[in-house]
Order: sequence, then C-alpha cells, then structure tokens
Amino acid sequence: MTDIGQTVKDATRRLKAFTANNDFEISQGLVNELGEIYEAHTNHDENGQTKIVHAFDSEDGADVIVRIVSILSKKEDELTTTAQKCFRQCYNILWDFSDTPGNFVKHLMNTCIVRQCIENLRTGSKSTSNKFFFLQGELDLIRQSLGILYNISRDENAADVFDEDDLSFLLPYKEGDDEYLKALSAMILAFLSDEKINGIQGEKDTTEYMVKLLRGAKHTAEHRKQGLSCTELIDGITRLVLNDSNKETVREVQGVSLLMEFVKGNNLSEQEAAAKCLWTLSFSPSVQQELKSFMEELDSISCDDGSKEVLTKMIKGILLTLKSSEQNDEIRGSKESKGSHIMVSYSWDGGNGEKRARNIARNLKSRGFKVWIDVDEMTGSLLDAMAEAVNNSYLFILCVSDGYRKSNNCRLEAKYANGQKKVLLPVLVDSTLTSRKDWLAFLCSDMLYVDFREDNKFHSKCEELANQIHRLTGETDETDTSQSSRVLKRSNTLAFSSNAGDWGPEDVSIWLRENDLQGLACSLEGADGNTIAALRKMRREAPEFFYRSLWECDDKFKAQKLMMLLKFTRAMDQL
Repeated sequence: MTDIGQTVKDATRRLKAFTANNDFEISQGLVNELGEIYEAHTNHDENGQTKIVHAFDSEDGADVIVRIVSILSKKEDELTTTAQKCFRQCYNILWDFSDTPGNFVKHLMNTCIVRQCIENLRTGSKSTSNKFFFLQGELDLIRQSLGILYNISRDENAADVFDEDDLSFLLPYKEGDDEYLKALSAMILAFLSDEKINGIQGEKDTTEYMVKLLRGAKHTAEHRKQGLSCTELIDGITRLVLNDSNKETVREVQGVSLLMEFVKGNNLSEQEAAAKCLWTLSFSPSVQQELKSFMEELDSISCDDGSKEVLTKMIKGILLTLKSSEQNDEIRGSKESKGSHIMVSYSWDGGNGEKRARNIARNLKSRGFKVWIDVDEMTGSLLDAMAEAVNNSYLFILCVSDGYRKSNNCRLEAKYANGQKKVLLPVLVDSTLTSRKDWLAFLCSDMLYVDFREDNKFHSKCEELANQIHRLTGETDETDTSQSSRVLKRSNTLAFSSNAGDWGPEDVSIWLRENDLQGLACSLEGADGNTIAALRKMRREAPEFFYRSLWECDDKFKAQKLMMLLKFTRAMDQL
C-alpha cells in the first residue's frame, strides 16, 4: 500500500528542484498532482488531509508554492493557459492546506503571501466601478485570496503580519453585493479584532452582519451559511466583542438570546463556542441584566456529569461574573479589605510573561510574604478556587501581558478583585498599559506599576516591588512576616489626607508631581481638593465610568465637561 505522506514528500522535492530552475512546464504538472492527491481525501478523511499537509510542510512546501505564485503573478498577462491553471491551483493548495490543523499556516505567515493576497484584493476592487461582476478568473482569485487570509487570521499571531491601521482593502468586499465575499471579509475583520484596533472592526454593521449570518446558519440543515459553520461564526463574534462597544450591539440585535439557544442545544462544539462568547459578553453591565434571566437554565447546564468539562467551565465563568457583579453592588462603600495573602494573577500563555510571573511569586515568598499563585494552590473547581483566593487576599498583583488582557479568566479575576475593593498593583511582564485603551488600561490607569520586562533588572525590580507592597500595606509591625491579617487603604496613588478637602489647585498640582502623575495635569487643570474628593467618590461608586471619563479627557473641552459634571454633583450633594 502506497504511503501517501511519502508520495507527497517526493512530489514536493521534485517541485522544489524544478521551481529552482524556473522550469514551470514540469512544475505545473506537479502542482496539479498535489492538488489531486488532496482532493482525493476531501470526503470525511481529515486524518488523510492532515497527513498530506504535514508531509508537504516538512519539505518547505509553503515557500515553494509561494515562490511560484510570486514569479507567475509578475507575468500574469503573458501566461499560457496551462500556466494560468498552475497559478490558480497554487492558490487552491494554499487555501486548502491553510485550513488544516498544524504548523503549515504559521510557516505560510512567514512568506509574502499575505502581501500578495492583499494586492490581489486591492486590484480586484478596482476591476469595475464599485460593482462586483468580475470575470470568472478574477472572482476565483478574489475568493482564494480572501479564503487564505481568513485561514491565516484565525491564528493567534495573525495580527503580526497584517497592517492593523490599514484594513481598508476589505471594505469594498464587506460592503459589496456578493454574500460570500461579505461573509469572509467580516470574519477576517472579526478575527483581527482587538481592543487596540479601532474603526473598521468596531463598526456596528460588521457585528450586526455576523449575528445575522449566525441566525441564518442556525436554521439550515448543515448549520452553515456562506460556507461558514455556526462554530466559526460564533468564534468570530467572540473576537469582535473583545471590543466593548460591540457587546452592546450584540445585545441590541437579540444576539444574547440567540447564543443561549446554542448553549441549550446538543452540538457540543457549538455549545462551547456560544458559552465562551456569552462569558465574554457577560462583562457588559447591560448584557448582565439580560443574562440574569437565564441564570437558572445556565446553572442546570453547569451541573453536568463531567462529560462536558469545557462547557461547564465556561458556564461557571458566566455565573460567577454575574454573581460577582451583584456582590460588588452590595459592598459599595466598604472602606477596608482584609486578607491573609498576596494573590499573583497572570495568564497561562506559556510565554515570557508567565515565566516572569512565577519568578516574581517565588521571589516574594523568599522575602517572607505569603503568596497565592495557582501553580501551588489550585484545588477543586478553577473558578471557585479563584474566588476564594481573591476573597482571602489583601493585595492583588496583576501581571500585565497581551494574554492577560485577552483572557476571560484573567478579566474576571481582576474585575472581581476590584469589586471586592482589594488593593491592585500592576506589574508589566510582556506588555504596556499606555499603548491601549482597553479594560485593563482603564482599570490600572491611575496606578503606579513595576516594570519587569527587562530580565537583567529582575532583582532590582523585586526590591522595588517589595517596597511598593510595604508602602501600600502601611506595615508598622516588622515582626509580622506571616502577613496574616492586614487592613489596607483602598487606593495606592490616591492616598487622601484628612485636610485634602482644603487643597487649592496648586496643592493638587504638587500632589500630582509627587505621585508621578504629571500626565493628568492638563485634564485636571484648575481642580481643587473638592474635585479630587468627588473623583474619588466616583471611582468607588462607578469605577468603569470613572476610568473611562478620566482616560478620555485628552483635550481641554472634554476635561472642562468632566469638571462641570463634578461641580454639578457636589452642588446636588449640598441640597
């Protein structure tokens, strides 16, 4: 019996040799042979497809095919009929193979194919004046290019190979009449969506269209729409709602109840995807109100017999988010937080950030601090253990990384800790706080942090961190190394003295300089002690509004509006 993997390797080696000599007459035959081998395994033979792609990839097949595409694209107007067929078949191979599990798509990302596909799309959109009636060859190439970019966009590192500030090449297709091209364009935008990218993928119509596709797919026998499965569409919506503005859009178009229908269904893949999407949505206050009507149903699904572990975890995440929001409302106004340990919160992404977080925890333990980190302390239910760890902490260290800001678990931990009025202390382990305007930046916007991104400064930064902890805890009993019970001030940089209400604008300016907050001087121009007191009250009673308002005061007009709002609030308090 012929070993299909060896056959593919042999064909790829021969293709590599002939391509190196620019012998495209023979190369096109080998390209067709590879395409036919894959096609023969398309019907319910995923293992065979994976084996073919793995063998192809082991011989640097991505580089070989992309080289052929690059050379032939420069001669496209001069190509013979057989050369054109080879050109199209190369794109088909890249489209099919990039949709197969494995490392092929990662290797493909290191070639020039993304740039080549984008150029195809830019050229295609100019073929006619904003109408999509292409010649069949042009339409095929556009579909192939969008298909390849879609498969690449699903990789976790895809944003690294796209120009996130210029995704305009997708707009003619997203706004066009071809439903298939619209669907692929919307999915690419969804998977490249991130809080740091504003504009195109934050638009309301993209989110609405994705929910519309999902609703249509649900009512087909195959649970597919425009070639996209319900699971794929839900995953795309999940990426879109990382942007908080899109959460509200999903709620407005009845997307929450639609996702609940999938959670209550019997397709496990769709159930897990929908539950993950609802968990991400559950951080929106307006979505929380709608989800609370489903709590009983969610609770019954989460009490599974253990055969649906991932689904149960997602649902418990939703329930804990909803319950923690209720608890946070109940404890508003609490001024103190007690606990027995420091909690180190980080993302399990396997990168440098995770390693640094664990090293930080070890160093703190060596200094006599009692530290909770899941590597040592996790028992029983993940989410139950997290809630208990937060409740028993007196200081919550956030290890800021890109993985942290994208993780529902981490977001739940941080917001739960904030709601429980724990003292938060950010440390940078592989990302920044200042380059983004997202939930994590809002949460930490007024806080001092320790930067651990340079490994050669690790020990000095640990010393700095220990000093910060002592400052925040206000430790007076140096013999109490067990850190058994502390009463902490809620704020780290907004430490308020008893006579702060008498401060004038000059006192506020001095206070900002002393706390290294000169960047807020423009936003708080003219603010006095009463203004700072009002801001402090706002932070306690409406933290998300506080952070968003302060962050968006990036010009004088917005700052003046905030100052006027605070004066109005004080005036009402005096009635």
